[in-house]
Amino acid sequence: MAKTNTKRIFILFGLIIIIVLILISVIEIAGKLKQKSIESENRIIYLINLDSQGFVLDFNNSELIIVLFFNSDCDLCVNELNEIFSEYESFNETQIYLISRQDIHEIEQINLEYQLEKYPNIEIFKLDSQLTKEPFLSAPNPSIFLFAEGGELLLSNYGYLPMWKLKRYLSDDLEN
Repeated sequence: MAKTNTKRIFILFGLIIIIVLILISVIEIAGKLKQKSIESENRIIYLINLDSQGFVLDFNNSELIIVLFFNSDCDLCVNELNEIFSEYESFNETQIYLISRQDIHEIEQINLEYQLEKYPNIEIFKLDSQLTKEPFLSAPNPSIFLFAEGGELLLSNYGYLPMWKLKRYLSDDLEN
């Protein structure tokens, strides 16, 4: 009788372990599917240009693009901007979109301060928070997204990113 109870306990523990492993697998698969759907379906950012006109940035059929979310009152954001401009030669072949949630007049001041008209591949916009969805809507300042040709998301970095790391991603993508 003791052998039968021990046998039942082992079988019960075995079943519990199998059920737990199945649940863990299901949770991991669901998380991956959710992330994949964000990456594949939500590749549009709604923006407002300096003339207060709407603009849609769609990554699905795009070239190599860097999207930098920033705020001029954020020290890390200003550091990233300064690094991009100090190492501009490394980025002059890549389209760069600077996106802020600030008032359009503050964005105009940034445009003037950095003399963005000198940089044909850099454009600055205000995020249209009424239309834009996640993951872009709540992206903290600073955040950098790097999209390859065809819209593949190569990098999403929330927080400060040293430019040497960004250049590494760019060189890896250009080699492939």
